[in-house]
Amino acid sequence: MRTGSPNIAGANVTKVRVIDAFANYFKHHEEWPAVDWSALPPREKATADVITAAGAEQRSSRNFRAGAKALGNANLDNLVAFAEAVIEWRENVAKHCEAKLRKGRLM
Repeated sequence: MRTGSPNIAGANVTKVRVIDAFANYFKHHEEWPAVDWSALPPREKATADVITAAGAEQRSSRNFRAGAKALGNANLDNLVAFAEAVIEWRENVAKHCEAKLRKGRLM
């Protein structure tokens, strides 16, 4: 998820990593132990690190808004922007893989 997707403004994480991390966060954050995010187990900590880079904060009820803002949808009025970021990433990864295959004369 580091290839083929631009970084969000002001952070070294890609849009698609932010989308993935927020999806994991919203699915699983209630399972996280009630500790400081810095003390989470490695897998959860990796998710927390990405969403923190995108503006999320521990114990905040505004984390969806923070993620949306980081992805260029501050007004929450263009949810299609999230799908477009994934579609763009998919297309860029396909081009990247095709170029590597052509370079190696495997295609």
